[in-house]
Amino acid sequence: MAIKAGVDTIEHCNEATDEVFREMRRRGTIFVPTLAVLRNSPDFDNISKRVKRAHDLGVRLAAGGDTGAFPHGEGALEMELMIRAGVPVPDVLEACIVGGWESCGKKKSGFLFGSIEKGYRADIIALETDPRTDEGALRKVNFVMKDARVWKRDGRPVDFVEEQAETRPTPGSEDESDWVLI
Repeated sequence: MAIKAGVDTIEHCNEATDEVFREMRRRGTIFVPTLAVLRNSPDFDNISKRVKRAHDLGVRLAAGGDTGAFPHGEGALEMELMIRAGVPVPDVLEACIVGGWESCGKKKSGFLFGSIEKGYRADIIALETDPRTDEGALRKVNFVMKDARVWKRDGRPVDFVEEQAETRPTPGSEDESDWVLI
């Protein structure tokens, strides 16, 4: 019913049928699987298969994780789970880079993302290895570019997820951030 009413996105959607997915594709409804949120479900294998099926049927995917449902800095987990579900790596990266922007209203968000060209945000995450050949690549961050400014952690490559717990400063402390603008 929500799809026929014209919603832009459907989150979770873990019990959708092929008919529902076909309608989503037909109407351009974006599917945000939120696998990281559902990963502890006893039905997770079937949920993962539904995500792969949606992809195979041509449903537009976006990576999202229900903010607050898992620790900040674990955004790679959603992408890793989509890859494990069988969605090809390039399509998962597009779901993260472009799908999220599309699900937030594209230009209505006030920004242009998802392409390296004039007028688009210069927001880039550079990885140490290729995610098509290295399952852990999404956690091996070399640098983050935000608004065309390059950031590294302490002037060295970033391994944000693994270092986060070890180096998280006390909020309000003098050393609240150890990210260095290069």
